[in-house]
Amino acid sequence: MYLPDELVNYLDQKVEDKSIFIASILQQWRQQQEAEELAQAFLAVDELELGWTDEWQTAAIINSEALWLK
Repeated sequence: MYLPDELVNYLDQKVEDKSIFIASILQQWRQQQEAEELAQAFLAVDELELGWTDEWQTAAIINSEALWLK
């Protein structure tokens, strides 16, 4: 991984444990990707007019809330 010297210096000044910092950023990115994929799946169900059972709708809401609260 390459970072410009300016960013490396900034990290050195502001971040104590770079490994934890990078892991946190990657985890947030992964959660964002999962949330976007879930949103796309919701749109596909709506566009295909597959309908939502009450159980599916409740599960979708719970899953999306869980992803956004992480």
